Amino acid sequence: MKLINNNITIFIILLISIITACAGKDARNYKPYLVGGLCEYKEIMGTAVISSIADANSDDLNCDNEPVEVLFNFMPDDLNAKDDYLFPNISDSNQKIKLGEGLNPSKDYMNIKGIIKGTSHKCIRKEIVKGTCTPVLYEFSQIDFSDYGEYCW
Repeated sequence: MKLINNNITIFIILLISIITACAGKDARNYKPYLVGGLCEYKEIMGTAVISSIADANSDDLNCDNEPVEVLFNFMPDDLNAKDDYLFPNISDSNQKIKLGEGLNPSKDYMNIKGIIKGTSHKCIRKEIVKGTCTPVLYEFSQIDFSDYGEYCW
């Protein structure tokens, strides 16, 4: 009986050693995994015109400081580009500016960034061609929104 207990103990120690060695190797080579792989987008250059800025609905995902819902209309630089949209069912009209994980921005932040009703801004419509991310994104190419947090809370 003692021989069986010793064999089980040796087996468990060996198994733990193997698992630890494998985990260590994987941890050194770890790369973030994204379901469907990294995403790639086709870019369509254009302009976004701010069509509306209004108080955000309190039920929405909002910044704490005076959140606003900002709508814009996108127009591609090449008017024929719409014929080649991969997602023609996603309209370029009444798109919303969302920050971070989908927050409506603060009113002050939009003013600081020059986002005012009627203004035009360089914008890119990005349509997914590889991966499983959001199918269509809009990126304001000349505005850095990375500092929104200091105006949000």
